[in-house]
Amino acid sequence: HLLTPQRGKSIEYENAMAKQYRSEFLPPRTGSGNAKLAAAMPREVAPLTSRGAGTVAEGVLASPRGGSTSSRDGRGIDLGLNGDGKEPEGAFLALLLADAAPASPHVLKHVETHRWSFMGAVDMASKGRGYSFFVWCLLEMQKNVQTQEEGEPLDATLTNACQSFVGTLGRRGRLADMYQVLTHFICNSVVWHEWHKFLRASFEDSRAGQEAFLVPRLDQVWGRFQRLRTALAGIFGALDERFVWKHRLPKVGDLLMEHMRKRCFPLDLVAKNDLFLQATLKDETLKQIKFAFGFS
Repeated sequence: HLLTPQRGKSIEYENAMAKQYRSEFLPPRTGSGNAKLAAAMPREVAPLTSRGAGTVAEGVLASPRGGSTSSRDGRGIDLGLNGDGKEPEGAFLALLLADAAPASPHVLKHVETHRWSFMGAVDMASKGRGYSFFVWCLLEMQKNVQTQEEGEPLDATLTNACQSFVGTLGRRGRLADMYQVLTHFICNSVVWHEWHKFLRASFEDSRAGQEAFLVPRLDQVWGRFQRLRTALAGIFGALDERFVWKHRLPKVGDLLMEHMRKRCFPLDLVAKNDLFLQATLKDETLKQIKFAFGFS
């Protein structure tokens, strides 16, 4: 029975916890993932489903009638939107140039039917070809963070292209628009709802005061949040450099941290937990969370 040096819990137990977490948030094989989420989510964070998102199987586009929807745009160019997370055709250049040409209807359809689509995603993607691929990248980041235990949330090439997209619009005097995109995504992103649901159930469990029960569950969320926070801080780095300090707004990383505290670690739950009430903590994850959010 293998033991981890940090907490003395079995590796098998932690692997089982990771498997349980992934099984809860993997894209469904049939049916609209967005429709399932919308039924459980508050109105202000419900993903777009009003246009009748069709069946999504294994991330492949499907029409409302169940037939296959081509991933080619109006010019016959294969967009590569096949659900494998690889860069769609033309995405890098469109992001690099902040292409203002009209977005492809097929890209918009993919944004709408994506398992991690969020309220306002289609409207945001409709602003232009560059915007459409930028939103697609935000959706893929959510998917990768939730379904993968480690690694970058987005391919390095696409991450750099997204960073260039923000920088290019900034040079055009539109950094305020980019800050609005960031805050809209944070407030409506599906992953925060999923993390909130998962952690609330964990904190409300009768075993929440047991380190062996709670910490593996915190690990599943905290590690994913850290990866997403790092990626978003890099993509929206131009805001920290040229915008937020002028308007006395919080930096990207600080904004994400504060939103995480309010959504996933509310005081009504944390203040009652025996582990967080301890003056001395041995577990590294508990230390990080307690320090990051100022829990005393």
